[in-house]
Amino acid sequence: MNDELEFIVEEISRKSGKSKEEIWNMVRKYVAEYDGILREDGAVYLVAHDLGVKLEQKPEKIKGPEIIPLEKVVPGMRRAMIRGRIIRMIGVVPYISRDGEKTERAEFFISDGKKTARAVVWSKGIVDRIKKGEIQEGDVVMISRARIGRRGEEISINIDSESEINVLEGEFPEYPTPSARILSVAEILSEEFPLPEVDVRGILSNIFQPAEFSKKDGETGRRVTLTLRDEKTGDEIRVVFWNEKVDLLSGVQINSPVVLKNMRIRERNGSIELHSTALTEVFVEGPQTSGFFKGEIIYLSKIRDMALRNGSKKMLYFIIKKNGELLPGRAWDDAAEMLSRTRVPYLVEIKDAYTVKLGDRDFLSIDKGSKIRIIESRTESGAFMDYSTAKGIIYTKTSISEAIGGLVEVRGLVSYVGDIFIRWYCEKCGERVEREYGKFICPNCGDTTGLPRPSLTIFIDDGTGVAKAVITGKDVEQVVKKSVEEMLEEIDMKGLELDRYSPDDLRNKLNGEEVIVRGSARIGNDGVPRIIVEEMEAPRWNMRYPF
Repeated sequence: MNDELEFIVEEISRKSGKSKEEIWNMVRKYVAEYDGILREDGAVYLVAHDLGVKLEQKPEKIKGPEIIPLEKVVPGMRRAMIRGRIIRMIGVVPYISRDGEKTERAEFFISDGKKTARAVVWSKGIVDRIKKGEIQEGDVVMISRARIGRRGEEISINIDSESEINVLEGEFPEYPTPSARILSVAEILSEEFPLPEVDVRGILSNIFQPAEFSKKDGETGRRVTLTLRDEKTGDEIRVVFWNEKVDLLSGVQINSPVVLKNMRIRERNGSIELHSTALTEVFVEGPQTSGFFKGEIIYLSKIRDMALRNGSKKMLYFIIKKNGELLPGRAWDDAAEMLSRTRVPYLVEIKDAYTVKLGDRDFLSIDKGSKIRIIESRTESGAFMDYSTAKGIIYTKTSISEAIGGLVEVRGLVSYVGDIFIRWYCEKCGERVEREYGKFICPNCGDTTGLPRPSLTIFIDDGTGVAKAVITGKDVEQVVKKSVEEMLEEIDMKGLELDRYSPDDLRNKLNGEEVIVRGSARIGNDGVPRIIVEEMEAPRWNMRYPF
């Protein structure tokens, strides 16, 4: 044992009145707490500080605590030393302390290049420095004597009156720089982000009635659930606003383009959601098109169920001619129903439509917030467009390696046909539901009836790359020539894995066959192109599935 260290332990014991064994136990506890980052010759000084003992030995002779990488910090650590860059300054947050007083804290996210963590500042002096701009987003800082706690599933760095923050001068290329990018709904659903809080842009596609609930303290809370749609891909994400943040949505109309700032990402039952925070803000952006859009509808597809992450929507494609130019478009739900009632061609006026870019093409988007007026039928004098021409305007022919977004048509060989997975959705709102003791529970509606929806993935290879072609809902039933009820019955009779069906006949027929697939493409989390299939052809078998 180090004689000098033993001498220091004896000195602490003498001045504090505790036994040497008690002192050594406190030292070992600190060493274990810091998981090998702190040695005994540093921990002994922390023990002395805890016991109020002033040592005669000079601290510089003993190696003190070192900088701890964020990936090694654990809850319960005290006086942790952390260095990194502030990659997002959330700012000052008012709150009510335990004794009922109104006060303030500050929060930011810090990264050391390998991991990101939330820092919560409780020290009034440091909060004031942040308010004055002395500590800002982008600064590289050294945090001393921090307490490590936990907020939910994440590590929290607590900075109190004993802690210090020093802003470091110089270049630090090893630390990431801040990013203030506003994300799309599709990006949030398909990517992983170092920050649990983001800013997002999308279209407010639906909003449910606010609901009240009882908090643990007996107070009444409020929440409201809405869906935010990606203006390009049509993907939707569930969003929940809590308590006073519910008021931010007052007066915001369905179909409004909005930016939601400081939203927390949460995962629930395998789905990504966004929840409001203390600093959440809502900004309504100007309409993407204004006034009336007037033109001649010359093509309409059949209405189809468009599978989205939290259910499905009715959708049809149309092509409108305006001043001699042809513009493709998509109509949703009630708007799709209204357009389909009149035989093409016909002249129409549309108010509050939105122009979105799908891949390299502009599409007109019409939703329930749009106003549609049929002016006159032109079936006698006008000319309608057939599908063989329309599909060339709606879909872009491309190789799989280039199928990174938009509506595409690809051709390749089937290399694999997967199993069919059956998922359940709420009958009332279309949200994904979970089973609990034989019941279906919806996050919006509570007890509900679950509607089954099958999903099938086929891998296609064209020599330039491999794509996952995903077929969902009624389209799966059409391909395998069985209803989802028949699949569920067969699963039950054969004692197969719950909600998983093997399409052996289809697998034997399609493996190695050339197919043409049309649908919406994007790059998945694994870097592989993913195509939501809207139409599939197998030329050798003379099979065509116009979903």
